[in-house]
Amino acid sequence: DIGGRLGYNVGIGGTIVEDWLYAYDKLVKPFEPSTILIYLGGNNINNMGHTGKYVRSLMEQLLNKIHADFPTAKIYYIYSMAVPNCYKNYKFNTEYGAFIDEMKTLVENTDWLSGIDTFDALTQDGEARKDLYRPDGIHLNEDGYKLFAEIINAAVFNK
Repeated sequence: DIGGRLGYNVGIGGTIVEDWLYAYDKLVKPFEPSTILIYLGGNNINNMGHTGKYVRSLMEQLLNKIHADFPTAKIYYIYSMAVPNCYKNYKFNTEYGAFIDEMKTLVENTDWLSGIDTFDALTQDGEARKDLYRPDGIHLNEDGYKLFAEIINAAVFNK
């Protein structure tokens, strides 16, 4: 759900930032986008064991590449979610939380990049809202995706 606008979802589940650095020219660039939403990096931490600082450096490469190709495009980075497997008792696991902090700093220091934060909507009383996730503790369920879409539409399309 992208606000009833024409768009392309080129996301591929399970990918890491390096996959997009490699595939960018074929999967993103041909569309000549005017608005770009990126939700990426968590798999680098959880599946690859990378540090938050390292993943931020990869994201910075990708985002700079996108901005260089599409300098007038609106670019939004969606911060990694507070998923049950990574957020408990008011704390993120170390590198996942460090990555989110790194990306918030990057967004704050980059005038052409906007951040979208789902944290408040997906947490309650120091825990990730398990009612919004599938039993795997990582992926949103139908209610979670509905809320996620509402957050994105509000931030990007003022809907």
